Amino acid sequence: MLPHKQVFGKRVGWITVVIFIIFFTGIMVSFSSRRVALSWLPTRTPTISAPPHLYLPFVVSEDGPTLTLVPNCAQSGPTVTLTLVGINWPTNEGIDWFWNDTLQAKTLSGHDGALVQTWTESGIVTGTQEDPTVYEVRAVSDSYTVSASFSVPCAAGTPPPPDEPFISLIPDCTNASEAQFAVAGFNWPNDESIVLFWDGSPQSVIPAEHGGAFIQSWTKSGLTVGTANDPAIYEVRALSNSHDTIAPFAAPCGAVTPTPTVTATSTVMPTAPATATTTPTMTPDIDLAILGTPVIMSTPPIIAYQPIDVALVVRNLGAPINSTFFLDVFFDPAGPITETIPISQSVGYTAVTNMESGETRIVQIHVPQGFANWPDPHLAYSVADSLEQITELDETNNVSPPSVLTYVTPAATPTPTATPIPGTEEISGVVYRREILWQPQPRVFVTLVDEWTGTAVQSTQSDMNGYFQFSNVPEGNYTIHACANIDNMSYFGIRIGIPAPNAISDIYLLPGPCG
Repeated sequence: MLPHKQVFGKRVGWITVVIFIIFFTGIMVSFSSRRVALSWLPTRTPTISAPPHLYLPFVVSEDGPTLTLVPNCAQSGPTVTLTLVGINWPTNEGIDWFWNDTLQAKTLSGHDGALVQTWTESGIVTGTQEDPTVYEVRAVSDSYTVSASFSVPCAAGTPPPPDEPFISLIPDCTNASEAQFAVAGFNWPNDESIVLFWDGSPQSVIPAEHGGAFIQSWTKSGLTVGTANDPAIYEVRALSNSHDTIAPFAAPCGAVTPTPTVTATSTVMPTAPATATTTPTMTPDIDLAILGTPVIMSTPPIIAYQPIDVALVVRNLGAPINSTFFLDVFFDPAGPITETIPISQSVGYTAVTNMESGETRIVQIHVPQGFANWPDPHLAYSVADSLEQITELDETNNVSPPSVLTYVTPAATPTPTATPIPGTEEISGVVYRREILWQPQPRVFVTLVDEWTGTAVQSTQSDMNGYFQFSNVPEGNYTIHACANIDNMSYFGIRIGIPAPNAISDIYLLPGPCG
């Protein structure tokens, strides 16, 4: 028999091993919690962590949580795909998800109360119209258990599940002047961003790689409540590069019956001009239009003089465009707003090289300097064809209505860059970008860096012929950096060991991040 001290030592050793195993298991669960989109496998139970809170927080309503399946049936097996939408779930409770009593996934506490998952189930048995096979999906938290049924086949007369992208509003009506509801999207192209609008005003952008389904929680106040015979109808719109979908929201309920699976009308954006005349050689005139107001993409709080990103939506309403034009963003421009805004007031821009007839494009523009401290409120505009390079059928729709911002946090005014010691030399050249052939590229940011000190001594922008010039440069060796954003892609060029003076310092842009 071992002495008491030795037995105690062995027990402590075993306890240490057990604690280490529990700790290691916790780490592995933490790593697995990164998954959000689900593809069910019988050998594992995914754990879902809360997604980033990119949008408005969701508040649990008195109605309690709901669970919706889209679609809620299939015509046949053996494999089916469905999307689960959870609304009003307590944010401080985790959720276990079951398929026919088999645990499929776990959602950790800390979510925003609105959840979406996509499942693929195999081994499905197809019943008959009289006796369908019914599967149960169940969501269980500490306080609630909610179930929904999935049938195979669908009941007679049930329309087939839509193949095109659509949105559902859950609920899709209110009897009060303030409403909380979820906007859920299904079947959307995974490689396309989506802009969501409320009554024509952009609300937010769903970035690409969303998995085809998304959900957002919205709170709207100041709503006009009509009557059952004459309700106030508000419009929620989802717009990607290839699809345009609208769903109505009614106040009060009654005229539009609330149902969690209302399918909105979806319109496929045209990719070629429609034949509008008997003369085949004629095509519609070019007409670019900015849709809605600019959307500030950066997460609040917005701090003055800090870089931010702005998204805008542009559509080509006319004939195809096969030449480069620019999209610009303007903050608090001075002077009257007409069919354009003076380009000298632009705070950020991007180039577009072509657009098909009917094409809609969502563009993100980086604004390095952000907003200034004043005025308050701030006004943000976006402009299509800001240099007026294209003759259009209608020039009045190139400037957006303003976005109004009242939440910019004041900050210290940036310290001006010290003026370098002036010299007498010049460095100049042309910036080129290759399409079919190497062509001069206008409006490229070009920076001159002193190779001895590593500091940027001057910056400029290439003109419409791609030409740039640095004057009053001291003798020495320099590096030249060039950066441009074209068709939502970054292009970068560099030349090193450039002595001053030098009049042939041409730069060639290639796709890649600006450094």
